Amino acid sequence: MDKDAKRRAEQGSRLTEIRKAAGFRSARAAALEFGWPESTYRAHEGGTRTIGLDDAERYSGGFRKRGAKVTSQTILYAAADPTAGTGGFLAAAQAEASSAPPVIRPAGPEPTEVEPADNAPTLSQLGDFDVEVRGISVGGSDDEFYFNGEVIDHIRRPPGIKRAKNVFALNVSGDSMMPRYEPGEPIYVQRANPAVGDYVVVELYPEDEGHAGKSFLKQLVRRTGRRVTCSQFNPPKEVEFDAGEVKEIFRVLKPRELLG
Repeated sequence: MDKDAKRRAEQGSRLTEIRKAAGFRSARAAALEFGWPESTYRAHEGGTRTIGLDDAERYSGGFRKRGAKVTSQTILYAAADPTAGTGGFLAAAQAEASSAPPVIRPAGPEPTEVEPADNAPTLSQLGDFDVEVRGISVGGSDDEFYFNGEVIDHIRRPPGIKRAKNVFALNVSGDSMMPRYEPGEPIYVQRANPAVGDYVVVELYPEDEGHAGKSFLKQLVRRTGRRVTCSQFNPPKEVEFDAGEVKEIFRVLKPRELLG
C-alpha cells in the first residue's frame, strides 16, 4: 500500500469510528441525517477517496451536533489529544455522544403512549357524543396499541370545544408524563399547529407498510427541519424524533380550553 492509500485508509477508519461514536449504525444513516452525498461519504469511510479539509469540517460539524467530541483535524490526522491513541478519542467521543437526547424511531423498543379512549372523562359529561375516538388495538396487549387514525368510538364533546374542528380523543398509556398525565387518562387532541411548550401527540410513520405507527405523548421543546425535540417528566429527559419519520404532530387541548 502506498503512502496516499495508507492515509486514505486511516482517515476512513477514523471517520467510521467517529460516526459510530456519534450513534449512527451505518454510513447511509449518517449521510441521510445531514444531507451528505451518500456515495461520496461511503468512499471517504471506505478509504477510496481522500478526505479534504472542507469535507472534514462538514463531517466534524455534523457529528458534533450529535455530541461527538471531534474536529476536522481529528478526522484528517489523529486524535484530538495528540498524546492519546484512537481508543482514547473514542472513549471521549462515546461519552459525549451518550449525553445527547435519545432518538425515538419507528423500529425502536419503546411502547406507544396513547390508546383508545374507552370512556368519556368526567370533564366531558356535557355535549353531544360526536368526538371521535381513534386508534386500533394490535395483538391484545396494552403495549401493542398503535394509534392510526381509525374511528373506533365516540365520546361527549366538552362545552369549551363545542365548535372546534379536527378534534378527537385518546387515552394515555405509559407513565412517562406523570404526574401531568396518568396512565388511562383520556385526552382530547386537535390537528392544529402546536407551539413550543404545548403537550403533543407525536405520530410516527409505520415501520412496515400497511401497519400502524407508534404515537408518543410529550411536551414540545423545539422543531427543526431534521429533528423534533420533546421532553418528558418520568424520568425527566429530552427525547428526539427524526423529522422524516414523524407523520403528524397533534396538539393536546388544555383543560381550560375544554371547560370554555
